[in-house]
Amino acid sequence: MSTVFLHIGLPKTGTTAIQNFLRTNDEALRRRGICFPDLGFSYPEIHSNRNAHFLVSSYDAPSQMSHFTPGSDYTSGIEQLARLSKTYDTILLTDELIWRVCNQHADFWPTVKEDFSRHGMELKVIAYLRRQDEFVQSRYRQRMKAGETFSFYEFLDQLRSHNYPLDFYAAAQTISRAIGRENLILRIYEQKQYQGIQHTLISDFLDIFGLSISDDFIVEDKLFNHSLHGSYLEMRRLLNALPGNVKGTPTLTQSIKEIQEANPYTQKQEKQTLFLPGDQHTFLEHFADSNAQLAREYFGRTDGSLFYTPLRELPYEKTSTEELLRDALLVYGRAFQTLDRQNKELKMRTEKLEKELKKSSLANCAKQTVKKLIGRK
Repeated sequence: MSTVFLHIGLPKTGTTAIQNFLRTNDEALRRRGICFPDLGFSYPEIHSNRNAHFLVSSYDAPSQMSHFTPGSDYTSGIEQLARLSKTYDTILLTDELIWRVCNQHADFWPTVKEDFSRHGMELKVIAYLRRQDEFVQSRYRQRMKAGETFSFYEFLDQLRSHNYPLDFYAAAQTISRAIGRENLILRIYEQKQYQGIQHTLISDFLDIFGLSISDDFIVEDKLFNHSLHGSYLEMRRLLNALPGNVKGTPTLTQSIKEIQEANPYTQKQEKQTLFLPGDQHTFLEHFADSNAQLAREYFGRTDGSLFYTPLRELPYEKTSTEELLRDALLVYGRAFQTLDRQNKELKMRTEKLEKELKKSSLANCAKQTVKKLIGRK
């Protein structure tokens, strides 16, 4: 029986890095009997590397439906996997949206497990967990890049109102009851807990399959999903209120990224927090018992420690008006530089095309003249 490993997030735990690694090393994985398939589906703003999205393509926004209702690609996707299972013992699927959907619909896992089993495939689930206070801050920064305008505390209120699954023990229990605890693979998104020779996220992920980075895999030293901080985060939040989508203005978004990375007036700041003083500890305390229970029952840690990195009192990430104005000027200056360079390149190409067109026109004119002269004779 073939085994489908379904990587479900949680979001902001290096999912893009893992997905890009799998696609880059597709052939190397296949040589080891592991298939990371491209099933041919296409969804707006969803990268094709998220090849498990067909399972939850009906749920790109918080759903109010009481029952899990698969989308139109669901059956086709499972049938494709069934055909692949005749060739490969291991199939890898990934999509971070599943973390939310599967915890909001009690019938998700029973439905998926039954459909996989009916086609001769065993299901195992991989989930990475990130300390809740770090997750919500990273998620907020991502939402600003996606075009939202709400404040950090408004975002926290939204998570509560939508019952976003931040109780990791409850989420693990939901999955375990449906597929069996032995089929749930939990990993911690934390430098101190990564497995494998390199102790990186990628080496940790490969360790699940008994593989090592040294096994001729290609690992790109690249940041796939940069975060916005300080004045750049606030700048992006304010710009998101413009009519239209700022994401569709690549010159502006790229300029924000470039100036944040190379601002001549600032040096790299120490890590800061979006929580007001004291709130971060209070927020994390809400999950203390749940995290400890998960650590004891799923990781065998009698001390109840799920995350090893201690909570530090970080300075509050507050941007002064002076900093915001200065950095906004740099960003717009960079954007104008980019546009000016592009305009010069376009002008040069236009002039070149005009010269070629003129030459072609003169040549045609000469040909026509010769034809007329020959015709007179």
